[in-house]
Amino acid sequence: EAQRTSLLYTARSIAAGVDAELGKFIALSESLARAPALLDDNLDALEAEARREFPQGGGSWVLVADVNGQQLFNTLARPGEPLPRRNPLAIEAQQRALATGSIVITDVLRSPVAQDWVANIEVPIFKNGQPFRGLAVGIRGQEFLPLLSVRDTPKNWLVGIIDGQGRIIARVPQGATEVGQLASQGWRAIKDRTGVFEYPSLEGDTLITANAHPSISNWTVGVAVKKAELRALAWTTVRWAAMLGAGISVASL
Repeated sequence: EAQRTSLLYTARSIAAGVDAELGKFIALSESLARAPALLDDNLDALEAEARREFPQGGGSWVLVADVNGQQLFNTLARPGEPLPRRNPLAIEAQQRALATGSIVITDVLRSPVAQDWVANIEVPIFKNGQPFRGLAVGIRGQEFLPLLSVRDTPKNWLVGIIDGQGRIIARVPQGATEVGQLASQGWRAIKDRTGVFEYPSLEGDTLITANAHPSISNWTVGVAVKKAELRALAWTTVRWAAMLGAGISVASL
């Protein structure tokens, strides 16, 4: 019961950290969205400002596209480099943001420029009340790894974040699964529920997992331990208690 409580507490703490991390990128994207250069269509000035905020080589970047999804600039690419049209799923998210007038946080998708699985924060841009541009911040899963590797988390715990489709955004320990890979069927089946559950992992081990949900996305944080390891720990405690009890009984007699 103590382990289950610790799992759930850790999952909730990490979910709060995901909210804070996403909030940081949302604040940066909203700041760029308010830049006068954007509405003036001064893309050179806007790109220079964006590159200061999102230096090349980091785990996040910003792009601006027209209403049809054609990229106008992308800080992940070199200045002046020809850019492709956005991923169809990214275009769909951009259009959803423009249709609702609100920020959309996507599931992970393949970026044609990053050549990697990324999550986007889509910010709609309007001019004279009409859809004008789409501004997006792309985020690699590596940006969330520090949240999953907090100092006091036991080394044998499995910690991960999945999106609304059940795809891995980040996971530790790394190597067993890759970003963009579907999580186990068991985790996907209970990803929308909060609490502690049991299911088989991708590797076939029975896991005890605590689920929690960030408040500003449809993602799920899971913190798990193998049931066999938990049983072994419990039996070790029982054996030591039994030996100690027997020793006290002998001494008492």
